[in-house]
Amino acid sequence: MKIRCLFFVMMLGFAASLWAQESQMVSKKSLFLRAREALHESLKNEDYERAATAFDYLKENVRVGAPLEIFEEYLVNMELKRFDDAISIYADGRRAFMDSAYSKKFEMRFREDDGLNLYLYRHLSPFEKPIADSLIARVDSSDIKQESKDLYRTLLYSEILLGYKTLRSSSSDSVRYIYYIKDTTCAEAFLIAAQNFVQDYPSSKHSSYLKNQIIPFVQKIMNKHRLYRKDPFAHKYYTGGSNLYVYKWLGTLSGEGTDYLNSKMGTSFMIELSLRSWRISLNGYYSYGLITYLKPEFKGTSDGDSEEDVTYGLNLGFTAFDSRYIRVEPFLGYSRTSFESAVNAESSDEFALGTNVDYRFWSTTPGNAFSYLTFSCLLRFKYMVQFDSFKQEGIGNNKKFGTVRHTFALGLGLGDW
Repeated sequence: MKIRCLFFVMMLGFAASLWAQESQMVSKKSLFLRAREALHESLKNEDYERAATAFDYLKENVRVGAPLEIFEEYLVNMELKRFDDAISIYADGRRAFMDSAYSKKFEMRFREDDGLNLYLYRHLSPFEKPIADSLIARVDSSDIKQESKDLYRTLLYSEILLGYKTLRSSSSDSVRYIYYIKDTTCAEAFLIAAQNFVQDYPSSKHSSYLKNQIIPFVQKIMNKHRLYRKDPFAHKYYTGGSNLYVYKWLGTLSGEGTDYLNSKMGTSFMIELSLRSWRISLNGYYSYGLITYLKPEFKGTSDGDSEEDVTYGLNLGFTAFDSRYIRVEPFLGYSRTSFESAVNAESSDEFALGTNVDYRFWSTTPGNAFSYLTFSCLLRFKYMVQFDSFKQEGIGNNKKFGTVRHTFALGLGLGDW
Protein backbone atom coordinates (compact mmCIF):
# COMPACT_ATOMS: atom_id res chain seq x y z
CA MET A 1 0.00 0.00 0.00
CA LYS A 2 2.85 2.38 0.94
CA ILE A 3 4.62 1.55 -2.34
CA ARG A 4 1.48 2.40 -4.36
CA CYS A 5 1.11 5.74 -2.54
CA LEU A 6 4.76 6.58 -3.14
CA PHE A 7 4.44 5.75 -6.87
CA PHE A 8 1.29 7.91 -7.14
CA VAL A 9 3.05 10.86 -5.50
CA MET A 10 6.03 10.50 -7.89
CA MET A 11 3.77 10.47 -10.93
CA LEU A 12 2.00 13.59 -9.70
CA GLY A 13 5.37 15.31 -9.28
CA PHE A 14 6.52 14.33 -12.80
CA ALA A 15 3.25 15.55 -14.36
CA ALA A 16 3.52 18.83 -12.45
CA SER A 17 7.08 19.30 -13.74
CA LEU A 18 6.00 18.73 -17.38
CA TRP A 19 3.10 21.12 -16.94
CA ALA A 20 5.40 23.78 -15.53
CA GLN A 21 7.83 23.41 -18.46
CA GLU A 22 4.99 23.50 -20.99
CA SER A 23 3.52 26.54 -19.28
CA GLN A 24 6.91 28.22 -19.38
CA MET A 25 7.27 27.46 -23.13
CA VAL A 26 3.77 28.74 -23.84
CA SER A 27 4.56 31.84 -21.84
CA LYS A 28 7.79 32.47 -23.77
CA LYS A 29 6.09 32.04 -27.14
CA SER A 30 3.40 34.44 -26.05
CA LEU A 31 6.05 36.99 -25.05
CA PHE A 32 7.83 36.58 -28.38
CA LEU A 33 4.63 37.11 -30.33
CA ARG A 34 3.81 40.18 -28.22
CA ALA A 35 7.29 41.53 -28.93
CA ARG A 36 6.76 41.05 -32.69
CA GLU A 37 3.37 42.77 -32.44
CA ALA A 38 4.91 45.65 -30.48
CA LEU A 39 7.71 45.93 -33.07
CA HIS A 40 5.17 45.98 -35.88
CA GLU A 41 3.02 48.70 -34.31
CA SER A 42 6.03 50.78 -33.31
CA LEU A 43 7.49 50.73 -36.82
CA LYS A 44 4.15 51.74 -38.34
CA ASN A 45 3.83 54.61 -35.82
CA GLU A 46 7.50 55.57 -36.27
CA ASP A 47 8.10 55.04 -32.56
CA TYR A 48 11.65 53.87 -33.18
CA GLU A 49 12.76 53.86 -29.55
CA ARG A 50 10.05 51.37 -28.55
CA ALA A 51 10.66 49.43 -31.79
CA ALA A 52 14.36 49.14 -30.96
CA THR A 53 13.54 47.75 -27.50
CA ALA A 54 11.24 45.05 -28.92
CA PHE A 55 13.73 44.26 -31.68
CA ASP A 56 16.65 43.86 -29.30
CA TYR A 57 14.55 41.58 -27.08
CA LEU A 58 13.80 39.31 -30.05
CA LYS A 59 17.46 39.21 -31.10
CA GLU A 60 18.56 38.26 -27.60
CA ASN A 61 16.11 35.35 -27.58
CA VAL A 62 16.66 33.95 -31.07
CA ARG A 63 18.60 31.01 -29.60
CA VAL A 64 15.68 30.03 -27.39
CA GLY A 65 13.09 30.12 -30.16
CA ALA A 66 12.19 33.77 -30.74
CA PRO A 67 10.82 33.95 -34.32
CA LEU A 68 13.07 36.35 -36.23
CA GLU A 69 14.47 35.39 -39.63
CA ILE A 70 17.88 36.66 -40.67
CA PHE A 71 16.42 38.64 -43.55
CA GLU A 72 13.82 40.12 -41.20
CA GLU A 73 16.68 41.22 -38.96
CA TYR A 74 18.28 42.97 -41.92
CA LEU A 75 14.99 44.68 -42.84
CA VAL A 76 14.31 45.87 -39.27
CA ASN A 77 17.82 47.33 -39.08
CA MET A 78 17.04 49.21 -42.30
CA GLU A 79 13.79 50.53 -40.77
CA LEU A 80 15.69 51.66 -37.63
CA LYS A 81 18.41 53.23 -39.80
CA ARG A 82 21.04 50.94 -38.31
CA PHE A 83 22.60 50.79 -41.76
CA ASP A 84 25.97 49.35 -40.73
CA ASP A 85 24.28 46.36 -39.06
CA ALA A 86 21.83 45.96 -41.93
CA ILE A 87 24.51 45.98 -44.63
CA SER A 88 26.69 43.58 -42.64
CA ILE A 89 23.86 41.02 -42.48
CA TYR A 90 22.85 41.53 -46.12
CA ALA A 91 26.45 41.37 -47.40
CA ASP A 92 27.13 38.15 -45.52
CA GLY A 93 24.08 36.54 -47.14
CA ARG A 94 25.07 37.69 -50.62
CA ARG A 95 28.63 36.48 -50.09
CA ALA A 96 27.37 33.01 -49.12
CA PHE A 97 25.57 32.93 -52.46
CA MET A 98 28.31 34.34 -54.70
CA ASP A 99 31.60 33.27 -53.10
CA SER A 100 32.23 29.58 -53.79
CA ALA A 101 35.08 29.54 -51.25
CA TYR A 102 32.93 30.87 -48.40
CA SER A 103 31.02 28.50 -46.15
CA LYS A 104 28.38 30.22 -44.05
CA LYS A 105 27.60 28.67 -40.69
CA PHE A 106 24.01 27.47 -40.56
CA GLU A 107 21.84 29.18 -37.96
CA MET A 108 18.41 27.89 -37.02
CA ARG A 109 15.76 30.62 -37.18
CA PHE A 110 12.00 30.38 -36.78
CA ARG A 111 9.53 32.03 -39.14
CA GLU A 112 6.28 33.73 -38.23
CA ASP A 113 3.82 34.75 -40.95
CA ASP A 114 2.22 37.72 -39.21
CA GLY A 115 1.66 41.44 -39.61
CA LEU A 116 5.33 42.25 -38.95
CA ASN A 117 6.50 39.95 -41.71
CA LEU A 118 4.04 41.45 -44.20
CA TYR A 119 5.01 44.98 -43.16
CA LEU A 120 8.76 44.42 -43.61
CA TYR A 121 8.35 42.90 -47.08
CA ARG A 122 5.67 45.36 -48.22
CA HIS A 123 7.80 47.24 -50.77
CA LEU A 124 10.17 44.49 -51.92
CA SER A 125 8.12 42.52 -54.44
CA PRO A 126 8.79 42.43 -57.28
CA PHE A 127 12.37 43.39 -56.45
CA GLU A 128 13.46 45.48 -59.42
CA LYS A 129 15.89 48.30 -60.10
CA PRO A 130 13.63 51.20 -58.93
CA ILE A 131 13.29 49.54 -55.52
CA ALA A 132 17.04 48.92 -55.33
CA ASP A 133 17.72 52.55 -56.27
CA SER A 134 15.41 53.80 -53.50
CA LEU A 135 17.25 51.65 -50.92
CA ILE A 136 20.59 52.91 -52.23
CA ALA A 137 19.38 56.51 -51.95
CA ARG A 138 18.42 55.96 -48.28
CA VAL A 139 21.83 54.57 -47.44
CA ASP A 140 23.71 57.20 -49.48
CA SER A 141 22.05 59.97 -47.47
CA SER A 142 23.38 58.53 -44.19
CA ASP A 143 26.76 59.16 -42.57
CA ILE A 144 28.09 55.58 -42.72
CA LYS A 145 31.43 55.00 -44.45
CA GLN A 146 31.58 55.16 -48.22
CA GLU A 147 32.85 51.58 -48.56
CA SER A 148 29.61 50.25 -47.04
CA LYS A 149 27.53 52.42 -49.37
CA ASP A 150 29.43 51.21 -52.44
CA LEU A 151 29.21 47.59 -51.33
CA TYR A 152 25.47 47.86 -50.74
CA ARG A 153 24.91 49.32 -54.21
CA THR A 154 26.91 46.51 -55.81
CA LEU A 155 25.18 43.71 -53.93
CA LEU A 156 21.65 45.06 -54.47
CA TYR A 157 22.23 45.12 -58.21
CA SER A 158 23.67 41.60 -58.03
CA GLU A 159 20.45 40.37 -56.43
CA ILE A 160 18.41 41.62 -59.39
CA LEU A 161 20.93 40.36 -61.91
CA LEU A 162 21.72 36.86 -60.66
CA GLY A 163 19.45 33.90 -60.13
CA TYR A 164 20.62 30.64 -58.68
CA LYS A 165 20.07 26.93 -58.41
CA THR A 166 21.12 24.94 -55.37
CA LEU A 167 23.15 21.75 -55.43
CA ARG A 168 23.34 19.76 -52.22
CA SER A 169 26.33 17.48 -51.70
CA SER A 170 25.48 13.79 -51.35
CA SER A 171 28.39 13.25 -48.96
CA SER A 172 27.72 16.18 -46.64
CA ASP A 173 25.12 18.78 -45.73
CA SER A 174 26.88 21.52 -47.71
CA VAL A 175 24.98 23.49 -50.33
CA ARG A 176 26.54 24.97 -53.46
CA TYR A 177 24.91 27.68 -55.59
CA ILE A 178 25.01 27.72 -59.39
CA TYR A 179 24.15 31.20 -60.59
CA TYR A 180 22.83 32.45 -63.90
CA ILE A 181 21.70 35.75 -65.41
CA LYS A 182 17.99 36.19 -64.67
CA ASP A 183 17.52 39.92 -65.42
CA THR A 184 19.81 42.15 -67.48
CA THR A 185 18.11 45.48 -66.71
CA CYS A 186 20.81 46.52 -64.25
CA ALA A 187 23.69 44.42 -65.59
CA GLU A 188 25.69 47.40 -66.83
CA ALA A 189 25.07 49.27 -63.56
CA PHE A 190 26.28 46.24 -61.62
CA LEU A 191 29.46 45.92 -63.69
CA ILE A 192 30.30 49.58 -63.15
CA ALA A 193 29.61 49.39 -59.41
CA ALA A 194 31.47 46.08 -58.95
CA GLN A 195 34.52 47.14 -60.96
CA ASN A 196 34.74 50.43 -59.06
CA PHE A 197 34.40 48.62 -55.72
CA VAL A 198 37.18 46.16 -56.56
CA GLN A 199 39.42 49.01 -57.69
CA ASP A 200 38.72 51.25 -54.68
CA TYR A 201 38.73 48.56 -51.96
CA PRO A 202 41.11 45.78 -53.10
CA SER A 203 41.63 44.48 -49.54
CA SER A 204 37.90 43.96 -48.87
CA LYS A 205 36.80 40.35 -48.35
CA HIS A 206 34.15 40.99 -50.99
CA SER A 207 36.61 42.15 -53.67
CA SER A 208 38.16 38.75 -54.21
CA TYR A 209 35.05 36.85 -55.30
CA LEU A 210 33.67 39.83 -57.18
CA LYS A 211 36.87 40.16 -59.18
CA ASN A 212 37.60 36.48 -59.77
CA GLN A 213 34.14 34.95 -60.05
CA ILE A 214 31.22 37.29 -60.54
CA ILE A 215 32.56 40.08 -62.77
CA PRO A 216 34.13 37.68 -65.36
CA PHE A 217 30.95 35.58 -65.43
CA VAL A 218 28.66 38.58 -65.94
CA GLN A 219 31.06 40.19 -68.43
CA LYS A 220 31.12 37.05 -70.56
CA ILE A 221 27.33 36.81 -70.66
CA MET A 222 26.85 40.52 -71.30
CA ASN A 223 29.33 40.45 -74.18
CA LYS A 224 26.93 38.02 -75.86
CA HIS A 225 23.95 40.26 -75.13
CA ARG A 226 25.77 43.31 -76.53
CA LEU A 227 26.66 41.36 -79.64
CA TYR A 228 23.04 40.20 -79.97
CA ARG A 229 21.80 43.81 -79.80
CA LYS A 230 24.25 44.71 -82.54
CA ASP A 231 23.55 41.63 -84.67
CA PRO A 232 20.76 39.23 -83.59
CA PHE A 233 22.31 36.46 -85.69
CA ALA A 234 25.90 36.84 -84.48
CA HIS A 235 25.73 33.97 -81.99
CA LYS A 236 24.35 31.69 -84.70
CA TYR A 237 27.41 31.72 -86.93
CA TYR A 238 29.44 28.50 -87.01
CA THR A 239 26.81 26.62 -85.02
CA GLY A 240 24.90 23.42 -85.70
CA GLY A 241 21.69 22.58 -87.48
CA SER A 242 20.11 20.33 -90.06
CA ASN A 243 18.91 20.99 -93.60
CA LEU A 244 17.19 19.15 -96.41
CA TYR A 245 18.07 20.19 -99.99
CA VAL A 246 16.53 19.36 -103.35
CA TYR A 247 18.60 20.15 -106.47
CA LYS A 248 18.57 20.46 -110.23
CA TRP A 249 22.04 20.04 -111.69
CA LEU A 250 24.25 19.79 -114.74
CA GLY A 251 27.18 17.42 -115.15
CA THR A 252 30.04 16.63 -117.49
CA LEU A 253 32.50 13.78 -117.83
CA SER A 254 36.24 14.00 -118.51
CA GLY A 255 39.30 11.79 -118.21
CA GLU A 256 40.68 8.84 -120.20
CA GLY A 257 37.40 6.99 -119.91
CA THR A 258 35.91 9.39 -122.44
CA ASP A 259 37.86 7.50 -125.15
CA TYR A 260 35.11 4.90 -124.80
CA LEU A 261 32.22 6.86 -123.29
CA ASN A 262 29.90 9.67 -124.22
CA SER A 263 27.75 11.59 -121.73
CA LYS A 264 24.66 13.76 -121.77
CA MET A 265 22.18 15.12 -119.23
CA GLY A 266 18.87 13.48 -118.49
CA THR A 267 16.21 14.79 -116.12
CA SER A 268 18.63 15.46 -113.19
CA PHE A 269 17.60 15.22 -109.55
CA MET A 270 19.50 15.29 -106.27
CA ILE A 271 18.32 15.16 -102.65
CA GLU A 272 20.67 15.78 -99.74
CA LEU A 273 20.38 15.70 -95.95
CA SER A 274 22.90 17.81 -94.04
CA LEU A 275 23.61 17.49 -90.30
CA ARG A 276 25.92 20.05 -88.75
CA SER A 277 27.62 20.40 -85.37
CA TRP A 278 29.46 23.70 -85.01
CA ARG A 279 31.75 23.85 -88.09
CA ILE A 280 31.58 20.19 -89.07
CA SER A 281 28.83 18.80 -91.29
CA LEU A 282 27.88 15.36 -92.55
CA ASN A 283 26.02 15.34 -95.86
CA GLY A 284 24.36 12.27 -97.36
CA TYR A 285 22.90 12.48 -100.85
CA TYR A 286 21.28 10.52 -103.67
CA SER A 287 21.22 11.70 -107.27
CA TYR A 288 20.63 10.74 -110.87
CA GLY A 289 20.79 12.67 -114.12
CA LEU A 290 23.99 12.15 -116.10
CA ILE A 291 23.69 9.51 -118.79
CA THR A 292 26.99 7.79 -119.45
CA TYR A 293 26.92 5.45 -122.44
CA LEU A 294 29.35 3.63 -124.71
CA LYS A 295 30.38 5.16 -127.99
CA PRO A 296 28.71 3.47 -130.98
CA GLU A 297 31.80 1.48 -131.93
CA PHE A 298 31.93 -0.17 -128.47
CA LYS A 299 28.22 -0.55 -127.79
CA GLY A 300 26.74 -3.99 -127.35
CA THR A 301 23.24 -5.05 -128.26
CA SER A 302 21.99 -4.68 -124.69
CA ASP A 303 23.57 -1.28 -124.05
CA GLY A 304 21.46 1.85 -124.41
CA ASP A 305 21.83 5.60 -124.09
CA SER A 306 18.81 6.70 -122.05
CA GLU A 307 19.23 5.29 -118.53
CA GLU A 308 20.57 7.81 -116.04
CA ASP A 309 23.52 6.92 -113.80
CA VAL A 310 22.63 6.60 -110.11
CA THR A 311 24.98 8.02 -107.49
CA TYR A 312 24.83 8.02 -103.72
CA GLY A 313 27.47 9.33 -101.37
CA LEU A 314 28.55 10.83 -98.08
CA ASN A 315 30.52 14.07 -97.73
CA LEU A 316 32.27 15.57 -94.72
CA GLY A 317 32.19 19.36 -94.77
CA PHE A 318 33.85 22.21 -92.90
CA THR A 319 32.29 25.67 -92.53
CA ALA A 320 35.10 27.95 -93.63
CA PHE A 321 32.98 31.13 -93.59
CA ASP A 322 29.62 31.96 -92.09
CA SER A 323 27.56 35.16 -91.90
CA ARG A 324 23.96 36.35 -91.87
CA TYR A 325 23.39 35.50 -95.54
CA ILE A 326 26.40 33.54 -96.84
CA ARG A 327 27.99 30.28 -95.73
CA VAL A 328 30.92 28.62 -97.54
CA GLU A 329 31.54 24.92 -96.90
CA PRO A 330 34.29 22.94 -98.63
CA PHE A 331 33.95 19.17 -98.38
CA LEU A 332 35.40 15.83 -99.30
CA GLY A 333 33.81 12.42 -99.31
CA TYR A 334 33.01 9.06 -100.81
CA SER A 335 30.45 8.15 -103.45
CA ARG A 336 29.47 5.23 -105.66
CA THR A 337 27.99 5.37 -109.14
CA SER A 338 26.35 2.71 -111.25
CA PHE A 339 26.44 3.07 -115.06
CA GLU A 340 22.85 2.21 -115.98
CA SER A 341 23.26 2.57 -119.78
CA ALA A 342 26.38 0.40 -119.92
CA VAL A 343 24.79 -2.72 -118.48
CA ASN A 344 27.97 -4.75 -118.10
CA ALA A 345 30.07 -1.99 -116.57
CA GLU A 346 31.23 -2.28 -112.97
CA SER A 347 29.93 0.21 -110.45
CA SER A 348 32.58 2.73 -109.51
CA ASP A 349 33.89 3.82 -106.09
CA GLU A 350 34.64 7.52 -106.14
CA PHE A 351 36.60 10.07 -104.18
CA ALA A 352 34.73 13.36 -104.11
CA LEU A 353 35.58 16.92 -103.19
CA GLY A 354 33.93 20.28 -103.73
CA THR A 355 32.33 23.31 -102.16
CA ASN A 356 28.84 24.31 -101.05
CA VAL A 357 27.88 27.98 -101.02
CA ASP A 358 24.63 28.73 -99.14
CA TYR A 359 22.59 31.90 -99.43
CA ARG A 360 20.09 32.29 -96.57
CA PHE A 361 17.38 34.40 -98.10
CA TRP A 362 14.99 34.00 -95.15
CA SER A 363 15.43 33.20 -91.46
CA THR A 364 13.38 33.62 -88.32
CA THR A 365 14.98 36.06 -85.88
CA PRO A 366 16.51 34.48 -82.73
CA GLY A 367 14.53 35.30 -79.60
CA ASN A 368 17.59 36.14 -77.49
CA ALA A 369 21.37 35.92 -77.32
CA PHE A 370 21.21 32.24 -76.41
CA SER A 371 18.54 31.01 -78.83
CA TYR A 372 19.91 28.17 -80.91
CA LEU A 373 16.79 27.25 -82.87
CA THR A 374 16.12 29.36 -85.95
CA PHE A 375 14.44 28.20 -89.14
CA SER A 376 15.92 29.14 -92.50
CA CYS A 377 15.34 28.83 -96.21
CA LEU A 378 18.48 28.59 -98.32
CA LEU A 379 19.60 28.64 -101.90
CA ARG A 380 22.64 26.37 -102.31
CA PHE A 381 25.15 26.27 -105.12
CA LYS A 382 27.23 23.09 -105.18
CA TYR A 383 30.28 22.26 -107.21
CA MET A 384 31.53 18.68 -106.86
CA VAL A 385 34.17 16.72 -108.67
CA GLN A 386 34.25 12.92 -108.38
CA PHE A 387 37.28 10.86 -109.34
CA ASP A 388 36.11 7.43 -110.42
CA SER A 389 36.86 4.72 -112.96
CA PHE A 390 35.15 2.80 -115.75
CA LYS A 391 35.61 -0.87 -116.55
CA GLN A 392 33.66 -3.16 -118.81
CA GLU A 393 34.58 -6.59 -120.05
CA GLY A 394 35.75 -6.53 -123.67
CA ILE A 395 36.59 -2.82 -123.63
CA GLY A 396 40.21 -1.62 -123.61
CA ASN A 397 41.71 -4.98 -122.71
CA ASN A 398 39.49 -5.12 -119.61
CA LYS A 399 41.45 -2.31 -117.97
CA LYS A 400 40.06 0.37 -115.66
CA PHE A 401 40.00 3.84 -117.12
CA GLY A 402 39.94 6.93 -114.95
CA THR A 403 37.02 9.32 -115.29
CA VAL A 404 36.23 12.63 -113.66
CA ARG A 405 32.65 13.76 -113.06
CA HIS A 406 31.91 17.46 -112.66
CA THR A 407 28.63 18.46 -111.00
CA PHE A 408 27.15 21.96 -110.92
CA ALA A 409 23.99 21.97 -108.80
CA LEU A 410 21.50 24.58 -107.64
CA GLY A 411 19.23 23.56 -104.78
CA LEU A 412 16.60 24.83 -102.39
CA GLY A 413 17.03 23.98 -98.70
CA LEU A 414 14.92 24.17 -95.57
CA GLY A 415 15.95 23.47 -92.00
CA ASP A 416 16.88 24.68 -88.54
CA TRP A 417 19.91 26.77 -87.67
